[in-house]
Amino acid sequence: MLLPLEEQKRDDLVTATIFVQDKPWLFRVGKVEGLTSTEREQAVKEGALLEQVRFYGPDALMRRCRKPT
Repeated sequence: MLLPLEEQKRDDLVTATIFVQDKPWLFRVGKVEGLTSTEREQAVKEGALLEQVRFYGPDALMRRCRKPT
């Protein structure tokens, strides 16, 4: 689920900042799994950890991405 960046932070939600056509949004994360130090090293080595996510596409699709439903 995408939430406006201005949404009040809540302790019961895990979010990550993403960008849809250069506008920041909060992406609600449904499940978080911890990594061991070995798994984290492997993820860093393989470039599997996301530092930043940006979505681009046709305007109609991007409007759908920003709808709460």
